Amino acid sequence: MKQRFSPPRIKHGHNLKNCTALSPCGEKPTVAHANLTQTESGTLKVNCLEGYKGTHETEILTCQNKTWTQSEINCTDLCAILPNITNAEVELTKPGVAKVTCLEGYQGEIDEDEISCKNGIWEQEKISCTVQNVKKVSKNQMLKFIQFLLSAVLHKNYLLCVFLTQNQTCDCLLGKLEFKKWEAKKIVSHNDERIFNISFEECSAKCKSKKWCVSFEYSEKNRICHLSKTAHYMLNQLLFVEEKSVNYYEKVCQNDVLPRPLPK
Repeated sequence: MKQRFSPPRIKHGHNLKNCTALSPCGEKPTVAHANLTQTESGTLKVNCLEGYKGTHETEILTCQNKTWTQSEINCTDLCAILPNITNAEVELTKPGVAKVTCLEGYQGEIDEDEISCKNGIWEQEKISCTVQNVKKVSKNQMLKFIQFLLSAVLHKNYLLCVFLTQNQTCDCLLGKLEFKKWEAKKIVSHNDERIFNISFEECSAKCKSKKWCVSFEYSEKNRICHLSKTAHYMLNQLLFVEEKSVNYYEKVCQNDVLPRPLPK
């Protein structure tokens, strides 16, 4: 005897489950860091997650010959794409963090040298590297500039020194650049640059060629040259000591006015 079957009954209040036809290609493929949306039969749209970017502006998957076309479709992490900062090298130190190093001859406008990335957007991307020595002069540096400008006007034999950032440039406003010698004198702190095994002529030439150098000490006995950014008229007081084997030389602009003597 045949067994009877009856269609299933749906109780009142239960939601009907929507059933859609399966694609001939089967279930949706998986694309890393993306959501897939079916737009029409046999077509899927790839939506990259926030912080990721597709290979093309619009990514579409189609079902062809029972196979999903999925070649060359990737969602790339935007934080893996380093920002372009002019006159600087940007190096990825760890995921989402990069180190910014200004190229030689350039300097950053702020001290921070690391930038971070969140949701595909690099923060602090406004970091810029500008040519050195064009940074705004601080109040202290401007005061020094005014002091040396007054020195150059009042004492024509003094060098005029201009300070920008950490550098100084000194030259004669009037007169010929020469060296004034003080025998057996030595400045206690006088070591902006030290050169060993060098002749007096070479030491003198080095100080003369370097715009920041305003004085030097030379030891004939030890053949040691000390270049300095300071001179006796630049500061109210420098500590001097007697040293038989060392002579002190200072850049002056040669004319009819003699420099103020060193303190004894």
